Amino acid sequence: MKKYPFLLLLLLTTTTLANEGKWTTTEQLPNSDSIKFFWVGAYEGHDSIYKIEIIRNKGLVKTIGVHGQPLFNTSRKYVAIKNCWHGGCRNEIRLFELTDYNELQPIQMNKKSVFNLSWQDSILNIQVTPANKNENVNITSIPVENRNVFVRSSN
Repeated sequence: MKKYPFLLLLLLTTTTLANEGKWTTTEQLPNSDSIKFFWVGAYEGHDSIYKIEIIRNKGLVKTIGVHGQPLFNTSRKYVAIKNCWHGGCRNEIRLFELTDYNELQPIQMNKKSVFNLSWQDSILNIQVTPANKNENVNITSIPVENRNVFVRSSN
């Protein structure tokens, strides 16, 4: 008889946890539009966005499917999205220009690794931490301003 209340409590806790872990945040852009991030929590790794909505005058302008951790530049004209978890990062960094809401040509890293992003105006700095601790940390600076617009295939 004593086993049943414990099982019921376990079932309710599991169901509750399955419904938690998703939320939204909204950021105001300089042009009075806003960008809404749809987040999902990660058990092991980093909380990530899975969808972006661009909103103008309370109306939806564009929806973008993504997965990763966003980082705005200071002027909020660009956002870079890396997709990292506890074991490393995917080798693609997605870039979005937030004036005309275009996706820019993504940055392709040569291998999956651990890296951090930072902005200096419209220059994205990528700090790659090598898997081998005897190697030096590598920092690459990439100007984003003149990157081509990128059209992602629907496949």
